[in-house]
Amino acid sequence: MSFLNLDALRHTPLVREPYDHVVLPGFLTPESAEVVYPDFPNHMRGGSFPVQVLAYRPGFAALLDEVRDKPFSPRCRTSSASTCTSCPR
Repeated sequence: MSFLNLDALRHTPLVREPYDHVVLPGFLTPESAEVVYPDFPNHMRGGSFPVQVLAYRPGFAALLDEVRDKPFSPRCRTSSASTCTSCPR
């Protein structure tokens, strides 16, 4: 199962204000959302956390595997969001 809609990434322009970002509606396919969402890490506070410190279940692990997969990385670099200098590994 492919979790990510990579065409959405490839065809979405980079927004530069107030900071560089992209908004990707539908980036996680509806079918994969049913698998991934229940397995997201359960954090009770906001913020960014290194994946290594999170506890998560298999659905979220599969999403991470896809993000780390080599075919994803070149699409990140060649997307309209070309300033993506550090794709997740």
